[in-house]
Amino acid sequence: MELTHPVPADKWNLWNRVVLAVVFVWLIITVATNAIVDPYYVFRLVPLGKGYTPNERNAKLEYLLAHPRSHDAFLIGSSRMGVYNPAQASALRPGRHYYNLSVFGGDAVDSLVMLKTLKAQGVTIREVVMGVDPGTFLHPRSAADPSYRHHPVVTGEPRWRFLVDHLLVSSFYHSISKLEHFALETTSTPVLNFDFTTGQWQLVGRERRIRADPAGYRHEVFGSRPIPQAHPVRWLEPRFEEFRALVSWLHANHVEVYFFLHPLNWRERKALEPSALDEFVRRIEGIAGPVKNYLGKPEWRDDKHFYDPKHYRPYVAEALLRQLWLDPSTRPVQATTRRKTIG
Repeated sequence: MELTHPVPADKWNLWNRVVLAVVFVWLIITVATNAIVDPYYVFRLVPLGKGYTPNERNAKLEYLLAHPRSHDAFLIGSSRMGVYNPAQASALRPGRHYYNLSVFGGDAVDSLVMLKTLKAQGVTIREVVMGVDPGTFLHPRSAADPSYRHHPVVTGEPRWRFLVDHLLVSSFYHSISKLEHFALETTSTPVLNFDFTTGQWQLVGRERRIRADPAGYRHEVFGSRPIPQAHPVRWLEPRFEEFRALVSWLHANHVEVYFFLHPLNWRERKALEPSALDEFVRRIEGIAGPVKNYLGKPEWRDDKHFYDPKHYRPYVAEALLRQLWLDPSTRPVQATTRRKTIG
């Protein structure tokens, strides 16, 4: 016969109080950390800089909505576009006032919802430039991340809910990273700078390392990487439809739009079969019409032009803008979105 000994009620009460106390302390620490350290640059209560993970989608929309007449042209796309200097774009396009609206992990959906919101809020959109790369069409959208969350005006959610969610999210790793970033800034060795008045970001730490030891930097970042092998490609069909929706909206709103295909580091290019890249170009042009194709430009494939296998350096971006607009054959893409996608 098995005997059971019920736990006294006072011990259960003590256990419950301990659990509640731990939860309460954890909640207080989480809220205080998110409010004070502010890893996603939402509250800005304490001047600790922007860190590594500011919410670009929120911060850029917030700036543009506060300055609705400052810009009428936009650089859009993923983080590959982040190094593009909007002042250089404006200089090449007299009469246009560019802002870099690209975001980390950005795609056609991000660009479309932000542009729609800006137009609905009275911002004039005369011209857009977007770099397109095959990687966006190979991978699903990133999982939910606080740094990828759109501004409440974009989503339609109440501002208070947006703020409460950022207070309660678990962000200790990003908070520690921001404190590290702040410490480096205070010792005059910044690593990454975000300027939300222009939208551009700068990898000043990597530039500093490259200038100090170019060969050493390339060996550190690229030297240990295995040479990739070409593999079969399976394009994500929804990505092409999202891109089609963006192109359609731009044309419907009479926006001059310039698309180009990003240059690829030789490693990224080698991982994709040539026939797959040819198919990608055909499908993009089947939606947007003829675009500037820098995918195959041999002068931009070398490691020395890249921070890592995906992100190229600012002087490459400047050269591409000059090629894009100073080439007399360059014209805005035409409305061809009714054509059937090729492939």
